[in-house]
Amino acid sequence: MINEIYLDMDGVLTNWDYQVDFYNARKQTGKANWDKIHKIGAKFWIDMPWLVEGHDLYLGVLELQKKYNFKLGILSAIYFNSGKRGKRYWLECNCPEINQENVIICDRSFHKIEHAKPNRLLIDDKPENCNDFVKAGSNAILYTTYKEVLHKLEEILQNNEK
Repeated sequence: MINEIYLDMDGVLTNWDYQVDFYNARKQTGKANWDKIHKIGAKFWIDMPWLVEGHDLYLGVLELQKKYNFKLGILSAIYFNSGKRGKRYWLECNCPEINQENVIICDRSFHKIEHAKPNRLLIDDKPENCNDFVKAGSNAILYTTYKEVLHKLEEILQNNEK
């Protein structure tokens, strides 16, 4: 029975791509310039805007939480402390409904599997994170659109009650 839902942040709730471009922190290869992001510090994460659909997803998940009474948390990753502080501050300001005790910020995305349990479900935008979470004995929904994710999540939660 799934009774804990974890949301990723970057690319699910927050607009990672916008923020990287806003701070001109993208290398010519298209990848993030982590040295530059690290120098910007917590501000990079604190000022990150919502994904429009990310906010809709969050509000939809809160509605489902009222209906199905599950624990809601965050499972995200960043390897430097200023990033962890920035993400936690962003959550305090933007997602006050989530208890900080339910916020897990790993050093790297591949560490997310250390938090996989049969009763947990991860919503993440990276297929490899979802696949690894499932292989580790947990559950996952790949973030595509907020409507699709909410539909899949409600289906899963309805089946929980049977």
